[in-house]
Amino acid sequence: DSQDKMRLAIQTQHFLEERLTTITNELNEIELTLENYKMDHQITDLNQIAANYRELIDKYEIELSDIDYQMREYDKLDEQLRSQLVLSNEGMIYAHLEEGSLSDLLKTYNTEVATRHSIMEAAKANNPKILAIDTILEKLRISIADGSGEARRSLQLKQQFINEQVSKYSSFLAQLPEVERTFLIMQREKQTKEEQYLYLIEKKEENSSLIKDSNEENNKENTYEINTEASLKETNE
Repeated sequence: DSQDKMRLAIQTQHFLEERLTTITNELNEIELTLENYKMDHQITDLNQIAANYRELIDKYEIELSDIDYQMREYDKLDEQLRSQLVLSNEGMIYAHLEEGSLSDLLKTYNTEVATRHSIMEAAKANNPKILAIDTILEKLRISIADGSGEARRSLQLKQQFINEQVSKYSSFLAQLPEVERTFLIMQREKQTKEEQYLYLIEKKEENSSLIKDSNEENNKENTYEINTEASLKETNE
């Protein structure tokens, strides 16, 4: 009867409200998790970020290649310095260096070597001018060796930093498919919860209408019963 319908509708309404509360909490939790995941993995525009990282890696690879070239030039420089010390050969030193002050020292060194060779053509090794130049060359070799070591250490630090950056960006790109897959799964889960939420809202509205109709039907039945009892009472009187 209508009262049974009313009781069933009210029970259904309580169930729907409980489910809505649960789904709402779950949806809020998923949205928070999704937002945190986006922040942790910088998912604002994965394609753009990936393109930027690939561009940076290409730039760093060029820098690493340049560092490798410079390191070979310092190896060449150090080898020439050692050769001159061992063989007592006052020859010019050739190396293409980007470090300005060290490059200037090499130019000064080679200029002094050229002057020494010019004087040696008409003088002996114990000539005072030769001895003075040898002293200058010795000091310049020490300065060049120190400068080479400092420049090499600076390059090594730069190389280490760039390798760390390349490793970080490469790791991100390697994980990108998994990050995207996880993000899509979380989005689908959120979409499913939203669909459940909308479905429950729709059912709750339908059930509310059912309660309203049942209530009106009960009121009509009660009115009818009251009127019937009143008519019977009048007839009996």
